Amino acid sequence: MWQKKAAFAKFSESPGVGFYPLAKYYEKGIGTDIDLVKAYKYYDLSGTAGAEGKQRVAKKMTQEQIDEAIRQSQAWQEEHNIQVGGGFIRRVD
Repeated sequence: MWQKKAAFAKFSESPGVGFYPLAKYYEKGIGTDIDLVKAYKYYDLSGTAGAEGKQRVAKKMTQEQIDEAIRQSQAWQEEHNIQVGGGFIRRVD
């Protein structure tokens, strides 16, 4: 909860800065359940700093989960009228 508050507080000052630690919390299940969709979403919202994290979690996700994370990231960006992230990862099976 506190990391999420910090991430969004930092967003207002500097977009993307606080999302990377939040993504790690969801990836590792620190203080919450592991949620790879949210982890990917917040890595995406971290911009280029989240590229390695997105690659790492995408290996554990289905294509449907990746698509949902991308959809959530894009919806968040539209809602906040900002563009960060990108460089979507597709699974190669």
